[in-house]
Amino acid sequence: VRRCGVTVAVDDLGIEFSTLRRVQRLPVDIVKIDKLFLADIRVTPNDLMFLATSITLVATLGLTLCVEGVETPDMLDALRILGAPLAQGFGIARPMPAADLVFWLKRRVARPVKGQPRSLLGAYALHIRWLRVFLFAPRETTLWHYLRRDSKLSLAMFLLRAGLEPSPLGQAY
Repeated sequence: VRRCGVTVAVDDLGIEFSTLRRVQRLPVDIVKIDKLFLADIRVTPNDLMFLATSITLVATLGLTLCVEGVETPDMLDALRILGAPLAQGFGIARPMPAADLVFWLKRRVARPVKGQPRSLLGAYALHIRWLRVFLFAPRETTLWHYLRRDSKLSLAMFLLRAGLEPSPLGQAY
């Protein structure tokens, strides 16, 4: 099937039979992570750490990760910041007839993938990226680069730009 140019995906990583061991041994191109891992992300944003690790793990295996269950723009923003290559869910678009899809694609304005977070969940994802730098590149020069107030990974900069610095969240940070 792959020789015919068909991309093969394994669905629902982490659920029932889609274990990491199975993914490691199957000749697949894409791994889809189940929506259950994203379902409570707005209540327990630390679940983003699992997604960040999954993105790295799947990329290390030479595969592409697709995150299912992206239901809101802030979820999509967090995944964009973490570098998730593919996502699906109602936060992007609802199911639609083919004619509507053509119209939707024509009027859809491409948004830049890179850039600052657009939501608080995206800012938290940026903070997780900073934590990963600390864990995987603990050289002092690297850390000082990311600790600068004007760094792209600065949660303080996001809070300042969004006018949240005087808020309880900004004060806590």
